[in-house]
Amino acid sequence: MPEDQAALVSSLREELRQCRLELAQVRVEQETWAEELSKVKEQRARARARADQYAARVKRLESRRTRWRRLPRRALRALRPDADRP
Repeated sequence: MPEDQAALVSSLREELRQCRLELAQVRVEQETWAEELSKVKEQRARARARADQYAARVKRLESRRTRWRRLPRRALRALRPDADRP
């Protein structure tokens, strides 16, 4: 019986060692994934900021365009490149 118990203890110790090794590998993998996730989050934040800048620029350009449309026709005619011609 003590031999069986010693073999069982030895087997359990080996299994525990394997589990600890696997746990260490999983931790390393988790750190790698966490780094990649933070990089992706940074990229998304930069892309979102760029999109906001472009949206603001488009909004400014559109508001300028609407101002031009509100000008009277004769003012628009005067602003055309061929305005000097009759």
